[in-house]
Amino acid sequence: MSLIHYNPWPMIDTLRRDFEQAYAAQRGESQTWQPQVDVLEFKDRYELHADLPGVAPEQVDLDLTDGVLTLSGQRERRVDAEGDAPERVRQELLTGRFERRFQLPRTVDAGAVSARAENGVLRITIPKQAEAQPLKIKVS
Repeated sequence: MSLIHYNPWPMIDTLRRDFEQAYAAQRGESQTWQPQVDVLEFKDRYELHADLPGVAPEQVDLDLTDGVLTLSGQRERRVDAEGDAPERVRQELLTGRFERRFQLPRTVDAGAVSARAENGVLRITIPKQAEAQPLKIKVS
């Protein structure tokens, strides 16, 4: 049997964020939200899968600076064909700006990062660099 370290703070932060978002949604405000992201590691790459339903690929920005990958963009509030905003009876889908940041390890190939959107999921592929092998130097 193994021991599992219990850390209540992420759960409390999630609960606080959910309350803030629900309160802002009730008031009909546009608020900042964070899409859910899965981070996967393979032998040769990392993949990030971000749930972005209702967000067009041209509304998503990816920036990689100093080893930090920033995923940002905006989900707009839906309007009808005449441009009128409908009366909201209930709103659970968050709208407005979003941003997530990920610190990448030094072993990634920053020049080969790619991304594609499919069915509301943004898949970001981050290849790993070949690891430096020790070099035996003969002294003469």
